[in-house]
Amino acid sequence: MREVSKIILHYTETDMKGQTAALITDWHKKRGFSTIGYHYFIRRNGRVEVGRKESDVGAHCKGYNSESIGICLAGKNIFTKAQFAALKQLLADLKKRYPNATLHGHREFNPFKECPGFDYSAFVERWNEEDTWSSFLNILKIFLRMLRRR
Repeated sequence: MREVSKIILHYTETDMKGQTAALITDWHKKRGFSTIGYHYFIRRNGRVEVGRKESDVGAHCKGYNSESIGICLAGKNIFTKAQFAALKQLLADLKKRYPNATLHGHREFNPFKECPGFDYSAFVERWNEEDTWSSFLNILKIFLRMLRRR
């Protein structure tokens, strides 16, 4: 398994209806990619589609592909409640597999990008709070085990 230190959020830069991972794959192949650049694609209806396998290096953020997972939301700047719900669940699942990974918008690594097109600081805050809470619970469990042994 490759080392994943970042989860990077993107959008499709278009509000065209009916976007799917298959459509993005076609777009990316026309640009010379071998397949879709993202690991996950979240449709307008909230359906999460798998793009590249997590074990495969992505093609979504130059300079960071080998260490990251790419998630793309269909649309530009306007997203549905279903997409946000799916994103929260997907991030929770990824956090279990990559507990040390940090969450970022593509715009942090490329000044010409606006991805993900929304203020994702709430997601980052929650992500970090979950880390802190999880660490606290783990320490508490260890402490309780030590008390029981006495």
